[in-house]
Amino acid sequence: MEENTQRLFLGFALETQQQEVNALQQRCVAACPGARMVAAKNLHMTLVFLGQTPAATKPQLLQQVPQLPLRRFTVTLDQIVLWPKPQILCLTGEADEPLLTLANAAANLSEQLGLAPKEYSYRPHITLLRKAKHQPSSLPPTALQLAPTTLNLYHSLSSTSGVEYRVLHRWPLL
Repeated sequence: MEENTQRLFLGFALETQQQEVNALQQRCVAACPGARMVAAKNLHMTLVFLGQTPAATKPQLLQQVPQLPLRRFTVTLDQIVLWPKPQILCLTGEADEPLLTLANAAANLSEQLGLAPKEYSYRPHITLLRKAKHQPSSLPPTALQLAPTTLNLYHSLSSTSGVEYRVLHRWPLL
């Protein structure tokens, strides 16, 4: 990994749902022995993973993100799903307009800048647990509505104490 790159992604902070998500995490971790909760300060809904971003590309990214269709939206996350390959348990739902339009535009921007290519269709999600090996069967139904007011550029920093997501820049959703 080059020294002058940063591992970046675009996403949305949990603005008012932090306690609700933490309570859900507690129920999930009790039903998934060996799994680890994502730290409360790292909880977010991902829009697009950009990957290792060279310092020279970052100014272009900061200039072009405001050109994306940054419209407000509401999304309901109501399914708890295990993604086996990365071993994560997520709270997920379906993306409607304008979220889907924004996700596709952000993925296209990532590709145009030579960053991470689009690998999957967009699925809004909040990662609740890591190292999850099975889908819990006895959780009560959950529905969480998110209505973010900003899009954030996050820097994923790895250290000996774990991963930390730092917000580098925010853009208002209109």
